Amino acid sequence: MTTFYKFEHNIPYIDKYLHGLATNVAVKALHRSIDRSASMGRTIIVQSVYKKLNIKQQEIRGRVQIKKSLSTQYIEQIEAEILIKSKNISLSKFVTGKFLERKIKRPSRYHKSASKGLTVEIFRKRKNEIIGSFAGKQRQTGGILLFKRREKKRLPLNELYGPGVASVFSMQEVMVDFDTKTREYLIKNFYRDFAYYLKKI
Repeated sequence: MTTFYKFEHNIPYIDKYLHGLATNVAVKALHRSIDRSASMGRTIIVQSVYKKLNIKQQEIRGRVQIKKSLSTQYIEQIEAEILIKSKNISLSKFVTGKFLERKIKRPSRYHKSASKGLTVEIFRKRKNEIIGSFAGKQRQTGGILLFKRREKKRLPLNELYGPGVASVFSMQEVMVDFDTKTREYLIKNFYRDFAYYLKKI
């Protein structure tokens, strides 16, 4: 004859404990995966804009900042932010520094072509001639900028700008690529980070 004993737990509040444990692990995993996804998102933005704009990556990266998630125990409050500066980029960034220095140091050689203006490459493989534009130094910083006179008079001058990182990022193909990649990256990392913190219990 076989004696059967049904063993059941009678631990009080175990459901609440397990729920709290799972929530705690999920919170830690989500903090880590969201912050890592924000960093990945920044890299995607820099690379995507760099493919469009003829500008150094460090110039783009300096205009994209990350605000990491704040410490909280509530999953719905966990969020990270990517801040993109909306200010347009000086048109001088789209022309090599040596070229501009040469134009400033040798005004006599530049004088004949001054009325035509400088040729810049804002978007890759698309050169544009800015009629009447010329290079000059900023008094405060000594940096090289591009200007154009409003009228035939010497003053006032208009500083010339190209598009900003935010405006290029807002292009549909860039936004769709960013959204798709960051969502996939976030989901993949959350499950991996959840398993990581679960093993550490």
